[in-house]
Amino acid sequence: LTVLDTEGARNLSSQIGVEGCGKKGVYVYLASTDTWISNAGVTPEMARQEAEFKEAQEKANEEALDPPIDTESTYQRGLDE
Repeated sequence: LTVLDTEGARNLSSQIGVEGCGKKGVYVYLASTDTWISNAGVTPEMARQEAEFKEAQEKANEEALDPPIDTESTYQRGLDE
């Protein structure tokens, strides 16, 4: 196995090369389905779904790091009374 590509803060493998018995292949990790698949088997639809999944994950991570402020409930006790 040879790591060909990594992603994310923890540099997790997202693409690996394999070689054995005189053959070579490349496998990619699809986070949306939590599976490894031969690069040759990735369809345009699968690639689109993976991109949408990663975009949604990034948005969720951003919101978790910088949640919207609820001005109705964020006041210092005593100042508004």
